[in-house]
Amino acid sequence: MSGGLRSGLRVLALLLGGCCGAVFAQQEPAAVDDTPATTPVPSYCKGSWQNPENPLALAQLGEPARTWLESRSAEHFGSYLFAVRERYRAAQPLPQCRAGDTACRQAADWVADYTAALDRLFAGDGAAISLSDFRNVYRTPLDGPPSARVAIVDPAHGINIDFSVDCDADDPAAYERNHPEQTGILYANELISQYVTVDQWAALAAAAQANAALYQSLLDDGLAMWPWELWLNGLAASPDVSRPPPAWQWVALRPSVGLDLSYPRQADADADVRLGIEPVGFVRYAGKGADRYTRWWGASALVTVGGDGGAGIGGLLRWNQYWLGVTARSGTGDLFVFVGLDLHRFLGETADKLQLAR
Repeated sequence: MSGGLRSGLRVLALLLGGCCGAVFAQQEPAAVDDTPATTPVPSYCKGSWQNPENPLALAQLGEPARTWLESRSAEHFGSYLFAVRERYRAAQPLPQCRAGDTACRQAADWVADYTAALDRLFAGDGAAISLSDFRNVYRTPLDGPPSARVAIVDPAHGINIDFSVDCDADDPAAYERNHPEQTGILYANELISQYVTVDQWAALAAAAQANAALYQSLLDDGLAMWPWELWLNGLAASPDVSRPPPAWQWVALRPSVGLDLSYPRQADADADVRLGIEPVGFVRYAGKGADRYTRWWGASALVTVGGDGGAGIGGLLRWNQYWLGVTARSGTGDLFVFVGLDLHRFLGETADKLQLAR
């Protein structure tokens, strides 16, 4: 496969898979703010996000949240984080600002940057992000009102979020209505930091990194997929980054070119060049560990067209890069053995050779 085509398919698979492997930083949490505190933090800052009516309340996450809270296992952690991200996207649209409205523009930038920070949990680009980045810092100083600070700064990816929420508002509900972008980020942070420990975050990091390598192996070593097959198999990929890629793969409308061979007796020997199509099929990967996607077997329905005798209808069996099909001609009923060339592999190798020849 050519470098450009391979890169394009990787990007498409990552986008459609929804999940080709998030990577989290295995870091110690950030230093705790040691500002002296003399009074409890008002419930507005630490309790409002627990209101089931709030669009970012835990109850709004549904089954992923219940499963995670009941099990607290890394197996379900990825789905929980995915649900938080999707819920934030749905609950917090990007503000539409009038020209010259700097306050609105700033709030819109925070929303866009926070969405980008959540997306980095699922980016699969090797970037590291720490659990401490999603922790709100609650402060109750002696000489001022209590507040909650949110700070997520990542210049390399254009993320710059740094603001404080007033925890001493006379009318918390009105404050929330007037500052939905800030309070929305505050509540989303709570959904992450209140239910996740550093150890759980680190455990998922190892699983996510291993699974990212497996997804890459699937693309590099497994049965190469056409774009529509990438889309179809992307639907089967789990958004839970703690789960490895599927051990099987759909085959759909896969083309090939080959020979239909018939040899009932020497006088009637026949060989026709035909186009083969696999309408539907599957591949089951049989490797182990890091080599999981280097060996496979599978089966597909097969239709061949071209030449005389009508369409051939049958099936084929696949073992690694080798396959063999048998079809019956609709016009004559004769059986033919179909041996051919995988067009995806052939076109990729041809493009690579042309690239080297330049």
